[in-house]
Amino acid sequence: MKSQESIERFFSPEFRNRLDAWVVFEPLEGDSVTLIVDKLIAELKKQLVEKEVEIELSEAARRWLAEKGYDSSFGARPMSRLIEREIRRPLVDKILFGELENGGTLRIEAPAEEGEEEHLVLVAEPVAS
Repeated sequence: MKSQESIERFFSPEFRNRLDAWVVFEPLEGDSVTLIVDKLIAELKKQLVEKEVEIELSEAARRWLAEKGYDSSFGARPMSRLIEREIRRPLVDKILFGELENGGTLRIEAPAEEGEEEHLVLVAEPVAS
């Protein structure tokens, strides 16, 4: 096992002897990453129940989040920051000062084109008065 050889070369026998176990992490596969997207969006939806705001995430936006929120070195850790930047912050403005003050639906779509400044497209549909 390559990782075991690396650990044995890098760490002294005294240190390795203090370890109870070695856990080797493999890169996540696409299905696992999209499940993480689903979990984080479900948590967000739960927080919005009281505000009467619903979220509709398109399949393309789900794939975009999975692609942009995953890093082979860090796994899915960047996903939370991406959701914070792309969805939560703009959503807070829409709830506090905009179209979703009284509730409604936020549709989330993937960017139309690839580019330097690509961001998710958020479409607020307020509750009919």
